[in-house]
Amino acid sequence: MKIPARLLPVLAAVATSCATLEQLAAAFQKPTLAFKSAALADVSLSGATLNLVTTVNNPNAVGLSLADLDYRLSVDGHPVATGKPPEGLEIPANGSADVTLPATFQFADLGQAVATVLARGSAGYKAEGTVGVKTPVGVVRLPLSHEGTFTLPDMPGISIGTPRVKSMAIDHATVEVPVTLTARGSYPVPLQALEAALSVGGTRVGEVSARDLGTLAPGTSRSISLPVTIPFAGALEAAQAVMQGGTVPIALDGQLQSGPAPVPFSVKTTAQFRR
Repeated sequence: MKIPARLLPVLAAVATSCATLEQLAAAFQKPTLAFKSAALADVSLSGATLNLVTTVNNPNAVGLSLADLDYRLSVDGHPVATGKPPEGLEIPANGSADVTLPATFQFADLGQAVATVLARGSAGYKAEGTVGVKTPVGVVRLPLSHEGTFTLPDMPGISIGTPRVKSMAIDHATVEVPVTLTARGSYPVPLQALEAALSVGGTRVGEVSARDLGTLAPGTSRSISLPVTIPFAGALEAAQAVMQGGTVPIALDGQLQSGPAPVPFSVKTTAQFRR
């Protein structure tokens, strides 16, 4: 069958295009993934965001772009919520680009009490999935698989100083209890509030609290004074310590608010009330 003359340019263009695609496919080299780093962000005593960074290497003479992403992350065997990297990521020709895979989780979701999780010092993670890269020969999906460990934040050290009697009446006294919070570990820890029950001589005598404590940076300490009114009725040992200045056991049992969830603490000492 004779091909009409008007179709010859079209067929020639199609043939040229097919040849070009075949040449591209033959010359195309599959991109690769390389794990780069894992780091915590938005850290509190309640939870954090784990940012996994993987590098996409493009050995081709044309630029590529991120098409899609499907990955799953577990921390200590517990699945956690994963997010998405910014759209429109470009991988330059004969170059590379980093893809950050975020996952936000709460320590309470790891199967143990928050204080128990933090006391372990570290946690394991496992990431699996695919990274889809848009190329001249279609979307290429690169397998993602990596596991490792990361360091957990530390509970601040909490110490009780020498209580001071500010005023005293026949049946009660107003006291200020100094407390020092000391950072441990390498993460800055935001502290929204401290709330605790105060016991003197084994008897619960009142509640103390402080708010808007700010962020406790690594290697720093912060001292706060917690005012409380101690009733003498039913607290003989506390009354004697306040009036006579004797040494007495003192304890705080409460919680630190850091992030969305409170974290319990308990601290005990012996101290002498001063005026």
